Amino acid sequence: MIGFLLRTVTDFGDSALTGTLSLLLAAHLLAAKERRAAAAAALAFTLTGGVVALGKLMIYSRCPGTALFLNLQSPSGHSAMSVAVYGTAAAIIASDLTGWRRALPFAVALPLVGLIAVSRVLVGAHTVVDVTVGTSIGALAGLGLWAVLLRGHAVHFRWQIFTIQAFVLLMLLHGLHFPAESMLRRFSILIRGLLPVC
Repeated sequence: MIGFLLRTVTDFGDSALTGTLSLLLAAHLLAAKERRAAAAAALAFTLTGGVVALGKLMIYSRCPGTALFLNLQSPSGHSAMSVAVYGTAAAIIASDLTGWRRALPFAVALPLVGLIAVSRVLVGAHTVVDVTVGTSIGALAGLGLWAVLLRGHAVHFRWQIFTIQAFVLLMLLHGLHFPAESMLRRFSILIRGLLPVC
């Protein structure tokens, strides 16, 4: 039962869901003529995914057994993507709210992100170091994009409709997996064959 709950939580960080959610948010923002916010939403996913993928390729392309600093085995993509995408969505929605309501999007996003990160360790997919590095990548990407594109800008869009659609989308797509990890492992074998590092 606990294993089922952990897998249910961890699936909310899969790039199949976070990528689709990022596209939905960007589409809503473009429809509202909030181009900078749409760019931030799309870039939060692509920038974070790119950095995580590059990190994984660098690690997987090494010789088996090569010691890595801090015992990093593979940065957690689920943790990175959930922080970047759910965090960016919460920040964009909060920017249009006032008073105590500004905290509400974060009151939903932060516990979800935390549960996803913890679940990655408890299901045995990653170490604490992997999750910490992944979470840091997602947070830095999200905060960086916010500072560059959206600082001091209230984003006006129909966030209530987006939130309902996002919830339905997450329920419909939950359990869908994008095979990024296996693709990166196969690509790293190709890299090792072409550019031997051992």
